Amino acid sequence: MSGRKLQVDWKHTAEELYARYKNKPNTHIARRFQALALLRRGKPLQETAAIVSVSPRTVQKWLAWYRTDGVNALAHRRRGGNRKPVRPLLTPTQQAQLVHHATTQGFRTLREAVVWDSAGCHRARGVREVGVQLVYLPAYSPELNPVERVFCEVRRCVEGVLYEPIEAKMAAVDVALGGLCDGMVRLVGWDWIREALEGLSSD
Repeated sequence: MSGRKLQVDWKHTAEELYARYKNKPNTHIARRFQALALLRRGKPLQETAAIVSVSPRTVQKWLAWYRTDGVNALAHRRRGGNRKPVRPLLTPTQQAQLVHHATTQGFRTLREAVVWDSAGCHRARGVREVGVQLVYLPAYSPELNPVERVFCEVRRCVEGVLYEPIEAKMAAVDVALGGLCDGMVRLVGWDWIREALEGLSSD
């Protein structure tokens, strides 16, 4: 597979694809354009997959979307599809104990809230009955998740290099994270998070 040249009827230049990558705030979608820009520039499939930290099969899937529906497919198609249901981290007994604790003793914090996405397991009745206020992110919006900005900055620091072995990439990630320590508040301390917390009930 690594020695076989990809046959693609490119409708865009590498520069156009790279510009779309840079302009996409959604990091998951941005990686699709980054991968195609690398392929357009002649990078092998395996190396491209390593740079964007996905499997070669995923890059092939994105390429198939581009062949069929162009850049619109890359920008709008969602992940998931026939994904298997998420297995709960807590057993039914543990969930019942957590609900009992929340309703009888509560949580001893100044203000309790959980900010997360709208996955089905996050909207289950048992979760809603825990007694902690929930702040849901809009559908398919990882760009609003503060940690995604950290991931994006780390990826910008380590991308473009073929790491061998994997320990070398892990070391590069550690260095990138260390360099972000001073700017972490700037990355994750967003106004919308503070405003959401201020709007929560203080009861």
